[in-house]
Amino acid sequence: MKRVRLLSASFVLFVLAIGYLPVSNAWALENGLAKTPPMGWNSWNKFGCNVSEDLIKQMTDALVSSGMKDAGYQYIVNR
Repeated sequence: MKRVRLLSASFVLFVLAIGYLPVSNAWALENGLAKTPPMGWNSWNKFGCNVSEDLIKQMTDALVSSGMKDAGYQYIVNR
């Protein structure tokens, strides 16, 4: 019984001690790249290998007309 109390008390003290450790900020380059994640739509998930130039143009028009461009989407990817 004493051993369980000792382990419980040790665990509580450990958790409290971790809570008081300083938290550091992430380091990043200040070169202006990738301040936000690149946003785009990948046609492979929908069309696989059946992609044509006309289809890419249709997807681009749909991206603009649906408001996705205004929301930050910039790329149409065909892989």
